[in-house]
Amino acid sequence: MSSWWEDPGTDWGTGRPGRVADVLSRAYETPQAIRPLIERTGLEWRAEYADAAARTTWIMILARAATSASVLDLMAEVLQDPSSETSHHPLEILLGPEQLRAVQGRRVLWYGASITLLESTAEPPDPGDRPLDALEAITSSAAGLSDPQAYMRAMNDAVRRLAMIQVGGRPRGTGVLVGPDLLITAAHVFDPRELPPPGLQDVDAVFDFFATPRRSPAETGTKVAVTEFICGSLPTPGELAGSRDFRAPPDRLDFALVRLAAPVPAPDGSARGHYPLSDTQYDFAAQAPLWVFQHPLGEFQKYSKISTPTRNAAGTRVRYRCNTMNGSSGGPVIDERGTLVALHHYSPGDINQGVPISAIAAMVRSGPHAALLNAGAAPPARARAADPFSVRELLGRPFVHRENLRRYVSEMAAPTGGRTLVITGARGSGITYSYSLLAHVASRSTITESLRQAAPAGLVAFTVNLRHYVNVPVAERRLRIIGDICVNLGLTGPHEPIAQEARNTTTFKHWLHSRLRHSDKQWWLFFDSLDDAVAAGQGGVNELIHAIIDLAQDPQIPLRVALGGRDADRFADGADAWPQRDTVSGLNAADVERWLRARAEDEGHHLDDARLSAELASLFPDGQPPPLPAQLAPRLPAVLVSLLEGGR
Repeated sequence: MSSWWEDPGTDWGTGRPGRVADVLSRAYETPQAIRPLIERTGLEWRAEYADAAARTTWIMILARAATSASVLDLMAEVLQDPSSETSHHPLEILLGPEQLRAVQGRRVLWYGASITLLESTAEPPDPGDRPLDALEAITSSAAGLSDPQAYMRAMNDAVRRLAMIQVGGRPRGTGVLVGPDLLITAAHVFDPRELPPPGLQDVDAVFDFFATPRRSPAETGTKVAVTEFICGSLPTPGELAGSRDFRAPPDRLDFALVRLAAPVPAPDGSARGHYPLSDTQYDFAAQAPLWVFQHPLGEFQKYSKISTPTRNAAGTRVRYRCNTMNGSSGGPVIDERGTLVALHHYSPGDINQGVPISAIAAMVRSGPHAALLNAGAAPPARARAADPFSVRELLGRPFVHRENLRRYVSEMAAPTGGRTLVITGARGSGITYSYSLLAHVASRSTITESLRQAAPAGLVAFTVNLRHYVNVPVAERRLRIIGDICVNLGLTGPHEPIAQEARNTTTFKHWLHSRLRHSDKQWWLFFDSLDDAVAAGQGGVNELIHAIIDLAQDPQIPLRVALGGRDADRFADGADAWPQRDTVSGLNAADVERWLRARAEDEGHHLDDARLSAELASLFPDGQPPPLPAQLAPRLPAVLVSLLEGGR
């Protein structure tokens, strides 16, 4: 192993390290070419780099990168850069097999890159190094002789096809692609006792959710909605009770096969591919290397190596030892050749357990969806993805009326739409809840055709609630808000210092302009709790908001600004002459009636008029002011259930 790559004491001016500096100085000859690469790696650009010759600059950069164990990170960025392609082969040879594998792994994790190892990544051996006949032996037949290219392809495929499952916006498990728009996971991720599972309208699969340089978790990943349950099987009662149940019958396989709203291309635009569901029994006794890929606790992608796999006599469960946590359920078990062999689903505490894919495939083949197992079979017709602007519930909570807000957000999302939205109303009228619609639309933007045309990489919405900054000293408030904006935009990490040019409002505006000008996302920034213009604007916050509104007026910048609060109008004055204005006036009986009837239709029911009138009379008593939305909305789900049950 070439330990000098990670040794802080390496002399990067001589020997093989010096050859690295030579290669890089030919590929990147000017400070203008070097600096973006350094910043993408997360290294600090220093003034002395700009004044030195290219080779000297690279020696200094490599030495500093070595002190923070970032040299291989830097090499990953170089190999990912198509402009330096002529340097890639020499660098791969200098890296050698061990270091190259580590670098390629970084490319897979950061960029979803499709990696194919070179046929040879080492210099040709001296003829005297050739092995002699009869001096080598097979001493462990189970160890085999593994193909490194197959190994890298297997890892690459798993990274591209893995998804974190979110239910109601919260991480619940892991899933994997088994068709262009088909995902499989553990049934209990959705519901351990009911199939089809309720509430699929709130389920998303998030692909590419891995640690990515210069991106916050909020903007990491490619989200696509789950739109249809196809088939599945529940876990056993013993597994639900947490007992050691290894004798599962063939109709208790704990899996759910679901359809996505659309196929999800990889970040580089290529097809992700998918794993076939094969009913051929896998030979777990051969002890081939196996891994569980997963999103434990809703974290970035992880994998754990499996040991001692054992299948039960019925072929319905396989046990093994590895590391998993809540959220790992539904993770694929993959062998070194990239074969999907099992679905992880359970642990009673001291052992892990999965369901062999062969058993799942046999169940699917015996049912009405057998055509899904046939390669190239045409997928059945799929219902159009729901219009995100027409949503009636958000995270299980009613979203009633707000037709003006829905229309304004839809219009503003268009490339030629307005740039500023002002939302005003009385306390408790639902101003803050307006952000929920923005977040929902953003979560569906990559699968909504009109939004994809406006922003190919989707919408990102985040909120700055000024109420959360009341305990921050006035003198520090503006800088704290700038820092939070930078984190949500993915321009800095949560604990990174703010760039010097971003600390002043005027220079921050120009700095932000340069960062967002070429973004393929559309950004929505919602300033909330603008209830007192004087108090909320203290410490330069008013000037900051005006600067951001002014920046959003530039057609080159894909930025939209929403202002919410009783005094929001005053913040918009002078910054945008034509903002969209939405006044939240509360809910009336007609609004609630329309919502209840629409939700009943969603469930395939019609409400009894007399019972509905009685419920509305109870919610809106004669002679009394209507209840505030914040008080009324939580009561509506129970009212809906009562009406549905009474009509059966």
